[in-house]
Amino acid sequence: LMLSGDYGGAAAAFSEFLENHPKTNRTRKAREMYADALAATSQYDEAAKQYQMLLDMNLTGDERVVILEKLINALLSAKNWNAAIPVLADLLVKSRNDQQRELAATALTRAYIETDQAGKVLELLPSLLVRAPRARLGVEFNLSLLSGGDRMLSSGQPVLALLFFQLTIPTERLREANTRLTEETEARIGNLKGSGRVEELLDARRQLDLLKRE
Repeated sequence: LMLSGDYGGAAAAFSEFLENHPKTNRTRKAREMYADALAATSQYDEAAKQYQMLLDMNLTGDERVVILEKLINALLSAKNWNAAIPVLADLLVKSRNDQQRELAATALTRAYIETDQAGKVLELLPSLLVRAPRARLGVEFNLSLLSGGDRMLSSGQPVLALLFFQLTIPTERLREANTRLTEETEARIGNLKGSGRVEELLDARRQLDLLKRE
């Protein structure tokens, strides 16, 4: 059902399985797939609840990072910024690859600004430039900087506002970076189709969706 795109049907099937088999050696994986199906049908709050239940289980380090990333995507989609901040900070430290670090850095920047904590972005920048330098090329990251500058300006802090504006990368460079990343992600999706690697395929589709929204 997941591979065919019937996420609603998959969510119902996994929900029934979990209700009938709450404690088996397949429960953890079924709950993760259930949460994935919920997220794919825009039921982000319930998906976040399921991912949090997974984090409460005895996961390996690698498994925990994967679930953290999925939880973050659900929280951001639900615009639950306050709940996302500690999870994002955790992922920024524990992330396994550049993509995860970029997600954490960009989303943490936006979450701080959305919760009127723009000053914390400046505290984050040194760590961001070391851990996730490619995040600087993201459209969402730069839009967050512009938003932070606007908020600083409206709150009577012109020096900080100017700093935020100066950190923003020119539009043409952002377009070039977005086009390149979109092409790479579309190629990755093509390679994953039919491979049976459902989680990687869903992750790539989520990333493509974010790139196209930018």
